[in-house]
Amino acid sequence: MDIDVESHLAAVQRAVSSLKCDGQSAHAVTLARSYGTTVDDLWDAVTNGERIARWFLPISGDLKLGGRYRLEGNAGGVITACAQPSHFALTWEFGGDVGWELGLMGLSVHLTQPNESKLDEAAFAASTDGKTFMAGSSEGWGQDSIAVGTDDDAARATARRTTAFYTVESDEPV
Repeated sequence: MDIDVESHLAAVQRAVSSLKCDGQSAHAVTLARSYGTTVDDLWDAVTNGERIARWFLPISGDLKLGGRYRLEGNAGGVITACAQPSHFALTWEFGGDVGWELGLMGLSVHLTQPNESKLDEAAFAASTDGKTFMAGSSEGWGQDSIAVGTDDDAARATARRTTAFYTVESDEPV
């Protein structure tokens, strides 16, 4: 499967903002992306467990407002908002890491090529395109983190570790 890495990286709008959560300073990350499909089709693709498994991972749990979900072998969380067909929000609980950008690319491939097999994440991560995608995504998040006041060196080091985590390459400890 051919993936236009640059167009997928450019399609995502990333933002990091500072906020208070339970009285503590925290950062929120936001991703935004448009898709060439109908609102109803997109809503179904991101809320229907059978379709989620076709572009991301098998999912289980109580897929409704306030329910807990679990992505097989990955993250879980709670569905915190659901206003069909325009908005939903959830927590992402996986060791403090954020891996949504690859998921957004998988969703795009599913919506534009619904009869294609799901992206083989391991093979993609090991490919030149995959490594380029992960490095570009990490760099984008590093830049956004700097924009909200994170120390430049710390943000760049985190971006390098994130790239290393997803590409299994590192010149420093993860």
